[in-house]
Amino acid sequence: MMYHIAQRNADSSISSGPLWLIAFFGFAGYIGGIMTGIIVAALVVGIVGIVIGILLGIASEKFAVEVDEKEIAVREALPGNNCGGCGYPGCDGLAKAIARGGEAMVNTCPDGW
Repeated sequence: MMYHIAQRNADSSISSGPLWLIAFFGFAGYIGGIMTGIIVAALVVGIVGIVIGILLGIASEKFAVEVDEKEIAVREALPGNNCGGCGYPGCDGLAKAIARGGEAMVNTCPDGW
């Protein structure tokens, strides 16, 4: 079967060579346009992905939001159940209130510390 494909490709002006080479690359006569389109599409998607990645990296540096270090430390000490039993919307809200000072007591969390 490979010989027939290779022979048909060789007869249709595909360059001749070893049988495995013609069998492997000889399909270019049949699907050359499709393969070229797939390669071009893959390159376009790859290049667009790289450009978007670079732009997102630049945007994340330009629009970075600074967070208070005390708030992060308090958040790490809380249990993280996000139950809302303290009256704040989750542990992040309570941590922000504790870090501001005076807005919430340190022992406000009902799950304990």
